[in-house]
Amino acid sequence: IRGCAVGAMRASGFGADMPDYWQGANREICVMPQIETEKAVDNIAEIAAVDGVDILFIGPYDLTVSAGYDPLSPSPEAAALIARAEDAIRAAGKPMGAVPHSGLDIDGMFGRGYAMVAGASELSLMRGAALAQVAAHRARTGSDR
Repeated sequence: IRGCAVGAMRASGFGADMPDYWQGANREICVMPQIETEKAVDNIAEIAAVDGVDILFIGPYDLTVSAGYDPLSPSPEAAALIARAEDAIRAAGKPMGAVPHSGLDIDGMFGRGYAMVAGASELSLMRGAALAQVAAHRARTGSDR
């Protein structure tokens, strides 16, 4: 079950540029369960077998935290858990997605077998633009404020 905010959601262009969104939504939808707990890793084969699942997305930081590891201090145990998830997804024959993690850049992720890598988000792009504006202001004014 999913909500129906056709005119107020990103997928429909907020109602402005996709007037036929509703008619094609079910044909276009991508079902991407997120693997973010050890229990999910243990059940990847069953999750992948659900009719309609298109891709499995590893949430590396949520997975790391849910297993009790520090996401800011990579550990061999967290890396092994992520590798176990990757192996299980490959074995299930489903495409794999994630955000860059484990010191890998986007090319490294694709080289590791990922079919989808979320390289940027609105938040990261806005943050980058804001930091660029601050840097330009500081350069212009000589201020560190």
